[in-house]
Amino acid sequence: MLKMPLLLCTNIIPGIVDAKESCRRPHVFLTAEEIDVTAIGHAPYDRDSPTASTSDVLVSVNSGTFKWLSSYEPVLQDISIQCKRDDLVAVIGRVGAGKSSLVSAILGDMLKFSGTVSACGTYAMVPQQAWIMNATLRNNILFGSRFDQEFYDRVVSACALGPDMEMLPAGDQTEIGEKGINLSGGQKARVSLVRAIYARADTYLLDDPLAAVDAHVSKHIFTQVLGPQGLLKTRARILVTNAVQYLSSADNTVMLHDGKVAGHGPFAECMDRTSHIYEFIHKFVEKCQGSSGSSGHTSDTELSEDGASGKSMHRLVKPSLGQADAEEVGGALARRNRYASRMALAHQADGAGRTTTDEISQQEKVDWEAYRTFIRACGTRNVAVYMIALLTTSVGGVGANLWLKYWASSNKQVD
Repeated sequence: MLKMPLLLCTNIIPGIVDAKESCRRPHVFLTAEEIDVTAIGHAPYDRDSPTASTSDVLVSVNSGTFKWLSSYEPVLQDISIQCKRDDLVAVIGRVGAGKSSLVSAILGDMLKFSGTVSACGTYAMVPQQAWIMNATLRNNILFGSRFDQEFYDRVVSACALGPDMEMLPAGDQTEIGEKGINLSGGQKARVSLVRAIYARADTYLLDDPLAAVDAHVSKHIFTQVLGPQGLLKTRARILVTNAVQYLSSADNTVMLHDGKVAGHGPFAECMDRTSHIYEFIHKFVEKCQGSSGSSGHTSDTELSEDGASGKSMHRLVKPSLGQADAEEVGGALARRNRYASRMALAHQADGAGRTTTDEISQQEKVDWEAYRTFIRACGTRNVAVYMIALLTTSVGGVGANLWLKYWASSNKQVD
């Protein structure tokens, strides 16, 4: 008789927790600290002015330390970075190093604890999580701007979004659902990138826009948009990325480690064997080799368009790393790009005639270190209590069935 009430109680508890959380979130938002709009020095910029030059610094952070809240520990410490009018600054680093936080700090979304931040002109940002509104694809791109057919077509083509538009029922007039529900992750990322480019800003803050697309599209976007000959070649670009094959095209490379600048400068100058950037690239190569090894062997005679990425990296690092290391870097990149290219071709063939496409991702075994990290984050004692409770629940369920069986058998014997 108590079984049903107890089950209902377990269903009520999540509702109570959700209600409490629903009350907490508005309270946190309404009582949050106000953003100091004077923390960042903004100034207008006219690139058509006779005094304007390519040496103009549009973004400057000098010895900046930033927090998310005044009561928190600093996330970024002693950060110094500059981006000139036509520069491409690549920001690299491991997960959690502070790359996305740096973008937020430049935008003024973080609390500046010390240092100075100055910016000139207008901004456009491409976040990691693309923001898509419930409107047509064209309106998601224009975002209230005047429609310019020629420039619109150029931007769409440069971002490799044209073929995707042709697959949609009504082209760019197709209604996009809330949060881009009928778009894939790569399509949403490209819509966000097209929107930013169409805004014609002076400075572009790009938070890893190449991570959501495959190797072919990544190369196309970098060549046509972000690179030295791309649409944004005359704009200041701060690109967060771990695609090391493109670092040779950057005017400056900044590596973050634990919220601090671990190395910076032109990429060729940073390829010293003792530098953090050198170590980062070699770990990236090892990861690529592990990925290619787990996905099967690839013939050395196999050709791929994106093999050029590995070759370009080989040419760049050869003077600094030596012949063997350079071949290792180039080979690992080529193998990874060949695998991604095969996945892209299979994806295109399977998705012909469909309005939406499935995401393709490489599947590997989860390293035990990931489980250990979760256990440490939750606390060993809490995990132990959870496991004991789980075991007790399982034993209780089995015990109830055994007791019922014993009870029924005893009644038969009495009868």
